[in-house]
Amino acid sequence: VWGSADGNAYEIEILSPTITGVVMPTLAVALATLSATTISTLRERQLSIRQALNQELCEIEFLRTALNTLRDNDFYARRNNLSPTLYNARLLRDYVSRLILETRPTESTKSLENRPIIDNELMKITASLHSLDQTSTRIDNLSNIAHSHISLLTSLRIQRISLLGATYPFSHYLVLTLCALAIDINYLLESDQEVLRFLDAIQLRILWAILLGVECGLAVLITDLNDLYRGGFCITAVVAQLFPLREAIDFDVCTKGESTIDEDNDDLVYDDYL
Repeated sequence: VWGSADGNAYEIEILSPTITGVVMPTLAVALATLSATTISTLRERQLSIRQALNQELCEIEFLRTALNTLRDNDFYARRNNLSPTLYNARLLRDYVSRLILETRPTESTKSLENRPIIDNELMKITASLHSLDQTSTRIDNLSNIAHSHISLLTSLRIQRISLLGATYPFSHYLVLTLCALAIDINYLLESDQEVLRFLDAIQLRILWAILLGVECGLAVLITDLNDLYRGGFCITAVVAQLFPLREAIDFDVCTKGESTIDEDNDDLVYDDYL
């Protein structure tokens, strides 16, 4: 049996510069760049969705205050045989329920994007406000305030739905995984050489553990940021504020003449939401 007289030193001398000088730097730079971009983008996405939801909460409260200031005799017409103020209060409550459904974990982003963006309760409230008696300065000012809040709510909803669907495709995460696996394979190739026999086995295992630990840490962080409703970074605390807001609007509906609130399948409590 023929064997190398130099202990494969010549082969190692040829292979090592290729791996350590070309392959490893290319893979390391690619993995570092993609990881940094992914983490930054996903974190910015979460912060933007959180900000949009907080703004929507404030705007809904402002709109609720404006609608509660209006009286039935400020309107020319009734809607669905209901007083206009009761009609608008019910619409606002239904919009908050829609917002809860759109932000629950089981809601598909594709289903949100496929729905008509203008098909919501805000458009009906806008149509109702068009029947206001504009001859009064007070009513005209309240109408303008309500319209401005509805316009901002619509913009925030469009932004939120767009951000919910703005995630990376599967191929992006596949490339990240392949880069990490390639670095692991290169490490195994480099450490499985005669020239490295001077290193103790425990030293190689420590280096291997550090390499895998960094890669697993990146994977956990990216997975956490990609999921909006679980982990250390999530938006559930913001969404939880929608439930007491809906209860406050329920009280408005009751005080405007509806003694009970119709409970349907779309109404979730916070425990069901989670």
